Amino acid sequence: MPITTPRRLSEAILSALAAAGSADVTAGGEHPAGAHMAGAHMAGEHSAGFEAAIARLDALDHALVSLLLAGMIRRLLELRHPDGFDGSDVQQVLTEAVRASQWYRDSDPRLLAAALMGALTVLEPGERVTRPSAAHAILLIAALLPDQPTGAAALIEAELAELRRAETIELP
Repeated sequence: MPITTPRRLSEAILSALAAAGSADVTAGGEHPAGAHMAGAHMAGEHSAGFEAAIARLDALDHALVSLLLAGMIRRLLELRHPDGFDGSDVQQVLTEAVRASQWYRDSDPRLLAAALMGALTVLEPGERVTRPSAAHAILLIAALLPDQPTGAAALIEAELAELRRAETIELP
């Protein structure tokens, strides 16, 4: 496994987010002009590009990638819902993420929900759920990101800084 540097991690996440955001279908589910002719072929190519980007991300330190992606999801939710997050907000986020990720052949609503619940740490210790892949966390981030004025690179840098800060705290 290659050494996971902040730069390599940032580049892999940005690449995966770019691949997730380059679907031939808009967030509203409508095809842009002329895209209807390409149909499944374009969606297949898009999935292949996304899978290649996820493979690069999966080659990095899993624990670090998971911490960073979970932090990004939490930060985006905090920015989107500064007054708190309730059950209807969870449903809305998941509905948007499922709709936005329909182009991805391996998209699974249960894994999107697991990525969200894992990021929020609402799973009980020892609770058995299917572990979401980095792909589902990226899909969730891609669905949340357009609402934010800060770009993905700034979000990644903020989370990397938070991870560095957390490493310097001495636990009692």
